[in-house]
Amino acid sequence: MKDINEDLELVLKLPKNKRPYIGILFQSEYKASYINQYWVNEFGGQDYKLIIEPHPEVLLVSLVNKRLMLFYSYEVKKFDGEKLKKFLELVRGKTINFGHVLLKNDKHYPARTMTELKIWVLEITKIEFYYEYKM
Repeated sequence: MKDINEDLELVLKLPKNKRPYIGILFQSEYKASYINQYWVNEFGGQDYKLIIEPHPEVLLVSLVNKRLMLFYSYEVKKFDGEKLKKFLELVRGKTINFGHVLLKNDKHYPARTMTELKIWVLEITKIEFYYEYKM
């Protein structure tokens, strides 16, 4: 697990006429833009998998592409377990978007990669949810 030294928050969205969205809300625009930016810049058209694992006081959200041998875990400290369960039920079997999110004037907006200024979003074709602990 990587320590990026800030409290990450889970963002769940079900927008009309768009794919469902799971985001990681960063406090730092630099970190939101920099972390794994090459995944978006170089491999943005690939399919990814999310692995979600609740643990005491933290939710591990891992982003995986086995073919490219890419793996990264986010330690999310702010999340609503019940909302997450309902969201996962609603999106079961669907392709969703995953991205890095920032907050400005009380509104969520997508981060952009630092080098190419692409919107930090990846396509998720599979979600695995493992729960050893109650949320």
